[in-house]
Amino acid sequence: MDIHKLITPSYLKRVETHIIKRTTTAVPYKKYDKIIHKIPYCRKPVHMNYFYYLFNMINDDIIDCLLKGKLRYTSIQNDHGKLKKLKKDIPLSLKMKILHIIENRYIMSKLDIYTYKMRVSDRNRKKTFYNNNIVYFNNIIYLLLSQYIMLSNKYYKLYPNIYLTNNIDNSIYGLYLNIVKNTPETNIYFKEYRQKTNIETIIHQNYNDESKKYDDYVAELKKYDNFKLMNKSINVKIQNINNAVKEILHTQEFKDFVLEESKKFKKYKFNATLYKNMCKKAGILKEYENMIKKVDSC
Repeated sequence: MDIHKLITPSYLKRVETHIIKRTTTAVPYKKYDKIIHKIPYCRKPVHMNYFYYLFNMINDDIIDCLLKGKLRYTSIQNDHGKLKKLKKDIPLSLKMKILHIIENRYIMSKLDIYTYKMRVSDRNRKKTFYNNNIVYFNNIIYLLLSQYIMLSNKYYKLYPNIYLTNNIDNSIYGLYLNIVKNTPETNIYFKEYRQKTNIETIIHQNYNDESKKYDDYVAELKKYDNFKLMNKSINVKIQNINNAVKEILHTQEFKDFVLEESKKFKKYKFNATLYKNMCKKAGILKEYENMIKKVDSC
């Protein structure tokens, strides 16, 4: 892995432009485009957001969207989510859906994708924990920039930072979680929304359908000021992040950090023995082998 190409002045300038324009470098999946399922939700901003996945998305969305090139990086849960459900007695339709997840992982192993354990510092509890991340090589710099900011005393206040889309959906859900968990919040809109709307009543009311509760909560926020306070806060945060990015990216300290952390990246590998045995026990070994041949033929 030639990490040096990612810290050249021209490449870092490109990264800076991407962050300011809220764009990214797509994963080079074109070779496999004809066999990758069409996933319309990957084009939606809410599915480009790491924070949003942690609470809302089903596990296979992550891999589908990564292959479509819409994420800089994301976390993968160690338990493989739905893969645990691949058993002999489940319906064939579900087996095929899980096989699709395995197929995506096999395609990933043929791309320039790496794994990395990202340190996350919880300064309130004085603890450090790790997220397992996957990242396309050309996007490693985004992940390490995020890591650098999170671990920095000077820039930590900007977290969550550059890898988020900072869209309104994230702020709406973040506010929802803060109220549910009764979490202290410093955003300028937080107290006003709590005091001048009925969102607390809605959130603490008993609903048979939790999604209906969330929809009612969003409608109440929109009715108040059509998210003007939230947008104001988001714009301030984006500007602060952009300023920090320009300041950090071209420093020798950050380049040294990239070179040191890059030693911890490992090329993503497909565990052929594990997945073959899983499919054999579930009675879809033939389908698995056909999937392998289909991908290899691209």
